[in-house]
Amino acid sequence: MQLSINHITAGLLQAQQQNTAQTLGDRSQYIGASDIGQCPRKVILSKITPKEPDLATLIRFARGHLAEGIIAEALQEDNPHPQIALTTDIPYCSQCRWWASRSSRDAAQCPACQSPLKLLPLETHLDFVLPGNTVLEVKSSNTTEIRDSWKMQLQTQMLLYEHGLHQSPQGHILIMDIARGELALSGPYVADPVMAPVIINRAIDVWEGMLDAERDADPEPVGIKTEPGPLCGWCDYMASCPVFQGEQLPDELAGLFLDYLDLCRTEKAAKAEKDTLRDQALSLLEPGKYMAGDLRVALFERSRTTTDMKAINTLLTELGQDLSHYQKQTPYKVLDVKAA
Repeated sequence: MQLSINHITAGLLQAQQQNTAQTLGDRSQYIGASDIGQCPRKVILSKITPKEPDLATLIRFARGHLAEGIIAEALQEDNPHPQIALTTDIPYCSQCRWWASRSSRDAAQCPACQSPLKLLPLETHLDFVLPGNTVLEVKSSNTTEIRDSWKMQLQTQMLLYEHGLHQSPQGHILIMDIARGELALSGPYVADPVMAPVIINRAIDVWEGMLDAERDADPEPVGIKTEPGPLCGWCDYMASCPVFQGEQLPDELAGLFLDYLDLCRTEKAAKAEKDTLRDQALSLLEPGKYMAGDLRVALFERSRTTTDMKAINTLLTELGQDLSHYQKQTPYKVLDVKAA
């Protein structure tokens, strides 16, 4: 056997494809809960022109499966139900965007404009359902910040839970940092009725975009909505994204920006490693002075002064003033380099 990185990558790809087929099925045939909060253009293109994930993405997928397995072991006494699939087809009108409520699911024509109705296939796969109608969504990440797309995903899950199981759920998002061995739990969240039309309309946008792309056989159909965000740098379709098109610079400048991007990545990796080592040191030491070989180590406790802007804003409001009167904007330049 000739062991190589390519051999390992191929094995990870095969395992990921098998896992997706077994747990998620053909994702091009429905709109999933995780699709709702993402950039519509990216979702549509990933369904009609899927690309093989690279090694980093495959490892990220595997890390997510590992996090779910760890939580399954931790909650085994609670008898969790993992990977529950909920599906529904919601009648909707592509002309005026009317969509059916529970009381009007047998309608064949749009009651608003009399156009023929279509079916919107929605499907979600819940990581865990715990006693008390509790939905738990598990994420593997190196940050405890809750992304808006995760909240949208959970709201979609709870919407389909209510529709399919006729129960009012509550939801939590659990973030696991596998490298640091840390957990963060947010919630409980409840289903927000205001979010239902937002979710359905976003799903209709994606589904109609897919239907248009398949009908026109266009790899870049016109009219797909693009929503730039912090994850654009990881998008397989950024190279052709209209948001990132601009003036073409001379080829000799490409090296400058490649070097800059490499240093940004090195800086980010170094900071993550530095923070991990710092956290380890803080967990081992009490404030004081120490010696480690030829090194002199000191741990101090210091304080910083912070300003309670909320209290100041309240006071100014009581005085009939506004905080913005005491603020000024100063322009500055931001260099953003992404690899397409």
